[in-house]
Amino acid sequence: MKEMKCPICKKTISRDALTVKLHTEEHIVEEFKKDHPEWVEGDGVCPICLKHYKALFRKKIDSH
Repeated sequence: MKEMKCPICKKTISRDALTVKLHTEEHIVEEFKKDHPEWVEGDGVCPICLKHYKALFRKKIDSH
């Protein structure tokens, strides 16, 4: 099993767990880039970071 670090949280994860295809969730991509301007979509993110940012985005939408 190949491992790599999530570019957002820096935790070591299985390469297979990396989420790369975020093109359908542009609003989440924008949130990543706000907090991590060096991040590029092709780097992907771990499932935990994706879940976290989705929750933050939902909270942001619900508060408006």
